Amino acid sequence: MPGGRFVLTVFVASFCAACSYSPGGTVSTPTAYGGGTDQRCAAPMERDGEQCVLAGDIVLEAPLQLSPQTTLDCRRHAITAAHAGVPCPVKGGCTAYQPSVPEVAIYVEGARGVRIVNCVLRGFDFGIVIANAKSPDGRGVTARNEIASNDVSARTGIEIVASDATVVRDNTIRYGNGANGVGIVAWGDSDHNEFRNNRVVATAVDGRLNGPQWPGAVPTLMRPDGIRTYSGTQARTVINVIVAGRLMQAVSDDTTRQEGTLIESNEIDIPPSTSDTNGYAIVVADQTNCVVRGNTIRRALHGLHVSGMMGMMKPAGTCSGNRSRRCLEERDCFLPGIDAATAGTCDIPPPFYSFSTSTGLRFLDNHILGPLTEPGFDCVANAECSGVRPTGIAVYPNAVGIVVEGNDVANAQFTGIDLILKSAESAIVTRNVVRECGYSLAFRSVPPGERRVERATRYGAVISRNDFVGHQVRAVYSSQFFTLPAELSDPATGEGNYWGRPCGGGGFTADDARAGILDSHPFGEPVARRSEPQRPCR
Repeated sequence: MPGGRFVLTVFVASFCAACSYSPGGTVSTPTAYGGGTDQRCAAPMERDGEQCVLAGDIVLEAPLQLSPQTTLDCRRHAITAAHAGVPCPVKGGCTAYQPSVPEVAIYVEGARGVRIVNCVLRGFDFGIVIANAKSPDGRGVTARNEIASNDVSARTGIEIVASDATVVRDNTIRYGNGANGVGIVAWGDSDHNEFRNNRVVATAVDGRLNGPQWPGAVPTLMRPDGIRTYSGTQARTVINVIVAGRLMQAVSDDTTRQEGTLIESNEIDIPPSTSDTNGYAIVVADQTNCVVRGNTIRRALHGLHVSGMMGMMKPAGTCSGNRSRRCLEERDCFLPGIDAATAGTCDIPPPFYSFSTSTGLRFLDNHILGPLTEPGFDCVANAECSGVRPTGIAVYPNAVGIVVEGNDVANAQFTGIDLILKSAESAIVTRNVVRECGYSLAFRSVPPGERRVERATRYGAVISRNDFVGHQVRAVYSSQFFTLPAELSDPATGEGNYWGRPCGGGGFTADDARAGILDSHPFGEPVARRSEPQRPCR
């Protein structure tokens, strides 16, 4: 959390560590947690040497909680929720909502050195949740948490809140469960987490129905993203995680960043759904030195998306009757299942304008195959299209000096690479292949009178040695409010891009972009994947 301010508070009411079970997966009564006995492999887990195992399929009525330095190997046995949840239409009042029982399958709070492997999870609102597992050095050198080789079907597959150095690898995650959900998500001050080689698929997503973003919270409208990493500025600056009568609060402010996130070699597919908008495959915000590399993305609304806060932010307050309880609204001072009486009113500072940025961000060697579409999207040439647009790589103004290199982007209904507002000042876009998109490259801005918007005041992007080919409408889109002159050849090297034309065909012509956008030194043949020296057309 470089330069960030972050607070954790834990409240305890009652807790049940696990449930006993009968072979064959029948439900039985919970086993109480606590006392002086070793709870590391509490029933229904069994000890096998230095690890906990399952002897058969089980049905849970309360979540499994794992202690520090515990390995749970489910040996491919299934863990099923005793009762499925009932999501609700948030726009319709949400009176019918019921969480799954239990809401979370496996819960890790404040523990390091935990491994969860070979588990098959079915029917939960949340598959695996790790909360308040901060590492003393941030990197987890001495004790990492690991979630590996699991098969998870849940509304939200894996959720990390205010936790460091968790490796999430080689899992199959099917998310949605008849509502909106997220495959893998990291919230709050969560540093040096790795998400590698997971297969993440949106399954049975119903955009009309939603549940909470965190266990124990109230349902809210949600976009069905594949992998999402936010520090909290775009969500709640106070996150309440409530599991089995325990409350963990994660508090962020506008300086909180996630450091050293790695998202690598995952495969993500988000088929079109009934959502108002389809999901983004990989979303990052409020990052420092984050790498997104070698992922394969099929269907989605956005392939890769980087954004952050650009607007009025609501800072965390405190409850008047309990100053250790943080709040954003009155409900936070009287939480069902936690509070027997109100903790007073929520005293909250006034909101303020916040523009959060990500630095050291790299999108490298990803394969965005598409199709990236949105039902009803119809953007004629050079029109000021409304709404979110199907895009391969969407770079919002919060990304300072982002490097977009070596990616393969195809079949985006709007554009392959979209530089929005202030991102045109510092983005580095090189050696990408963009093909068969509506536009290969886009620059977007907003009307001059719009407040609290971070516009580009100069063009400083470096866009060089890319192959932009097969564009179906035009090579470059620019909104009428993007009026900066833009030279698409690197001024340092004198190298531009390949636009699908030989040098004899003009390389880059006036038909490719509006007046003021130039590529003075285009190439006449593909250049993105070639290492040997080549000469531009002129």
